[in-house]
Amino acid sequence: MWSEKTTDPDAIKSIVDAKFGALKNPALYNLVPKKLFDLQGSDYISLAKLKGDTDYGISLSIKNTFGLIPDPHRVAGYHGENGTKQLVGNIIDINKIYQTLFTPHFIIDGIFSASIMDWDAIKSHLISNLNIIIAGNDGYQVDSYGSLLTGRQFFGALDGLLSEYKQIFGGINPTQIIPPELKIKFEL
Repeated sequence: MWSEKTTDPDAIKSIVDAKFGALKNPALYNLVPKKLFDLQGSDYISLAKLKGDTDYGISLSIKNTFGLIPDPHRVAGYHGENGTKQLVGNIIDINKIYQTLFTPHFIIDGIFSASIMDWDAIKSHLISNLNIIIAGNDGYQVDSYGSLLTGRQFFGALDGLLSEYKQIFGGINPTQIIPPELKIKFEL
């Protein structure tokens, strides 16, 4: 980014807008590294560690794509102030870009460990030996199952992420009910 080795934003805008409509944050058209653009058509895997959070509820594979914003100041520039909905809009926008360029696959990894961040205590709590992994090509379905399995919802600045994601990208509603004995203890 700092070396200005990025893709022409007009090229990104043209193909993203044609597939998913305009981005809410047009600045993101400028943030696609040329090296990634040159790989378009390849598979893209969002490999997210299973994480909970006292401010957001849960962080799964759809939100994981937010990490592709190549700005070391993502929090200040793309979260928004005081828990605004800017974060959800930017997560949706970056997913629009990378789901236009690549074939997406979504994985939530909780095989050996997961964590819950307690922002009040500024402490991350490790949860070991969950022995779960959720994977698929439908980000909505993968994250919905992750939410059901852990009993945690998206809230705060991430409230509405799943529903907005489904409006843009579609997705299959989970059809299986997770029996209580299969749900994992995922709380502080």
